[in-house]
Amino acid sequence: LTAGAYRIAVGKDSFEVCRTPDSAGFENFFLSPAGNLLYYQLDGALYRLDFTSSGGTPVKVADSAADYFVGTEETACYYTVEEETGYALYRGGERLLGNVQPDSIRFTADGTTLLCLTDGNEVSGLGSLAAVPPQGAPVSISTQTASAGGLNGACIAYLYDYSAVAGYGELRLYTGAESAPLTVSRR
Repeated sequence: LTAGAYRIAVGKDSFEVCRTPDSAGFENFFLSPAGNLLYYQLDGALYRLDFTSSGGTPVKVADSAADYFVGTEETACYYTVEEETGYALYRGGERLLGNVQPDSIRFTADGTTLLCLTDGNEVSGLGSLAAVPPQGAPVSISTQTASAGGLNGACIAYLYDYSAVAGYGELRLYTGAESAPLTVSRR
């Protein structure tokens, strides 16, 4: 093995992932549950290594990715910094959303739908909730959202119009077509 080289073993095969001086810049890797895909970042760029189809040759997914997320579809969604919109969310090179709040990005429990807040208000801490299904365009669910989580794309709970100062908000449930209040919590 050469200094500064990273290799991964799959069965009897071994693949060189990257070679860097003093191994600098190689970070944030994810191996798919099936063991056939490896995503990693090298000096800010996002790479995918598919052990079944590319013969172990890394493929650059994005020149720049601040972070990335991989769900059950095993396609990386990632966000980058853009001057005009702050952060933008991408999937497979396609720009999905602008003005994304990075700390709000998460998958539903089943790993199929990515949830995130966009157009955040720094004073209220609220934003617009969007759901990104495995294929297709993002779905706008609600404005004035503080946070969200879900079981899948048709069962998403979110905190609507929450005020930290007043100490209340409304818990709502999105069921694929509409949202309904669940409870109101007041002090």
